[in-house]
Amino acid sequence: MGSENRKFTRFYYRMKSELSVNGCIYKIEELINLSIGGCLLPTSITANTGDKCLLKIMLGDNDEAPVVSVEGKIVRIDDITSAIVFTKIDPESLDHLHSIAMYNASDPKKVEQEIKKHPGLF
Repeated sequence: MGSENRKFTRFYYRMKSELSVNGCIYKIEELINLSIGGCLLPTSITANTGDKCLLKIMLGDNDEAPVVSVEGKIVRIDDITSAIVFTKIDPESLDHLHSIAMYNASDPKKVEQEIKKHPGLF
């Protein structure tokens, strides 16, 4: 998908995450990129385009640290990456995701405009 079709700015985010899809759990050391609407993972997974998934992004190194938990759908898989579009998120996780985007994006004002235009995932 070209950047002209994207609704949300992508940014680098270097936290661990966990992807659950089709009964398999994939531990991810860091995301290639993240946005309010989806992410790109540095791993090929055993799944099909359209499969539902659950992504948990750890916001710290201990069990008490907050977690962004978001439901999604696999939109692309190749030999080295997997792309997910987010479809459902709870309000607390969405607040965390908004904060992550504002802090990590190269243009926070643009991200703020995107959040105002699309207050949920879409």
